[in-house]
Amino acid sequence: MPERANGRERWWRTFPVDHREPDYDTLSAGERAALDEWRAQQIPGELELVNRFIRDVRQHGPWAKACRARGYYTVENLEALHEEYVALLRKYGHSAQDAPPGARPMQLRMFYIPDE
Repeated sequence: MPERANGRERWWRTFPVDHREPDYDTLSAGERAALDEWRAQQIPGELELVNRFIRDVRQHGPWAKACRARGYYTVENLEALHEEYVALLRKYGHSAQDAPPGARPMQLRMFYIPDE
């Protein structure tokens, strides 16, 4: 909607719930190293989040749920799943400025990794 922009007005909507990492294979060696370092720095916080969920899940009633799955997937299936997951985050997530009454800040995660 370029007709709505005047150089200072931000007419676009951001999606604070969409924090996708770049495609690792498209990055330079330096960018890969930076992403690897960033990921390593995230691990303690991610582990704390998992431990907090395990410890406190019953305190939050319908505000806390978990789901696990197993199956056989192709790379194409996983990419489609990831894109649909991000689309759902965009559909149902809100920024702090446009959150409806009763909305709470939430931590959501989705992981997948090949079974050993």
